[in-house]
Amino acid sequence: MRHLPVSLQFPDSDGRPEAWGRFLRLAANGGELATTARLNKGDTLRLGFEVQGERFELARADLLTAWRDRDGYFVAEVRFLDEDTRGRLGRALVGLLAERP
Repeated sequence: MRHLPVSLQFPDSDGRPEAWGRFLRLAANGGELATTARLNKGDTLRLGFEVQGERFELARADLLTAWRDRDGYFVAEVRFLDEDTRGRLGRALVGLLAERP
């Protein structure tokens, strides 16, 4: 898996448009993503992405840390809030690893 695309929605922000980014690192409980959208520590996001044909739409995640890298991208560490999302994602990631030679 190399830089998985992810859509970002901001449910706590009225009228803020959906944004796009990419996961730099992904695990069952969360990951690290980069985007051009401004991110603030403590925000709650809704994320959409796909792993191994398994679609994750509007997966709730808390933004644990956020910073701006030297290229101007916002980089953030997120934690998935729903047990169902963590379980499904864990199984999809195991399937992805099982396919690697």
